[in-house]
Amino acid sequence: MREDFVRAAASYDEVAVLAREASLRMTARLDLGRIAPTRVADIGCGHGASTILMAEAYPNSQFIGFDYHPESIEMAREGAELAGVSDRCQFEIGAAKD
Repeated sequence: MREDFVRAAASYDEVAVLAREASLRMTARLDLGRIAPTRVADIGCGHGASTILMAEAYPNSQFIGFDYHPESIEMAREGAELAGVSDRCQFEIGAAKD
């Protein structure tokens, strides 16, 4: 199963429609409740799209994303750099059970 995931990870962003929608709705709900998180951990962050989205929405907060797939973490780091949020958004290799 892990090997299947590793093969699919490279094209994940192309099909992650549901994940993006969930991230947008979560951010909107935080806004409605006037909740501004200070530190957020995103377990299983994949390519970091939701982590980066939250970092853009909450510039005074710190974010850390974890995923066990090294190539996804590298892509997340590159994405954070491109989005200009790498100062408050970091990504580390790690499994949820860690």
